[in-house]
Amino acid sequence: MKWTKRKIVFKESGENAGTISAYSFLEDFTGDLQEKTYKFFSTDIDQYVEVDLYQVREICIPEPWTWEDYQRKGTKLRFAVALCEGVEPLKGFTQIELEAFLSLDEEDKYILGQLYAKKDKSEFLQSLYAQMLEYIRTLSQGERPKYRTPLSGGQCKALAKFRIWIGEAKKISNSVYWDKKHIKYEN
Repeated sequence: MKWTKRKIVFKESGENAGTISAYSFLEDFTGDLQEKTYKFFSTDIDQYVEVDLYQVREICIPEPWTWEDYQRKGTKLRFAVALCEGVEPLKGFTQIELEAFLSLDEEDKYILGQLYAKKDKSEFLQSLYAQMLEYIRTLSQGERPKYRTPLSGGQCKALAKFRIWIGEAKKISNSVYWDKKHIKYEN
């Protein structure tokens, strides 16, 4: 699947500065990008500060996605890209496979990204990577996988021997959740 960099307008959406939400693709935006607004400095400081009402960010998204697709799946994509350390591991998926991948839990997304990034994969790591891709393909075809998760508990534990620590997935997810600028969409 082809990925394209798109400029997206984000709008200040909460009562505190820095609380933003996706508003539109830049080419569809009709407002004034220089418009200002007043927001509380933070949840702890009830002092008003002037901030830009809109922010523009360039984000790499699957080419066939419409604005509605981005609104529905943008948050899942943001976490998936961060867990995979970029969009490269996702570029080989079809649209349906990407949907299946987005439905996986954070640990599985992280593992797939780590397995993709390993340059000299051992036979064991190659087999785990193939097993995960097969699981995603099975999901994408609407079939029920044989197992509840792509990898067994023992396989996940064995990844530590290859410096793939599954606990990192939670740290990355927390970082994405709390840091609104942690978006690694560029690739």
